[in-house]
Amino acid sequence: MIFKLCNISTSLVSMLISGEVATARAAASCNTLMVLSFSASCKIEEVASSCNAIRFYQLYVFKNRDISATLVRRAESHGFKAIVLTVDTPMLGRREADIRNK
Repeated sequence: MIFKLCNISTSLVSMLISGEVATARAAASCNTLMVLSFSASCKIEEVASSCNAIRFYQLYVFKNRDISATLVRRAESHGFKAIVLTVDTPMLGRREADIRNK
């Protein structure tokens, strides 16, 4: 099946209550796919159980590869069909406030 239109991953969809779930349901009703953002407010499991949309998962690669592998396994076990790998994220500077809040 060729998809002419899809929902790309975005964050802050949660400004609407359960925004990612609503997006997945809309994608299913339009017979297209949705890409769940790594920074989504809804869990992988919640989006997966909400409808039968074809789902991809957007992933940032972490320095600790175990975190990335765990996220891939969770997405795969909940029916996500592909990983959308983000490789253009800039390296952030050393910010003391971020370090203290870890």
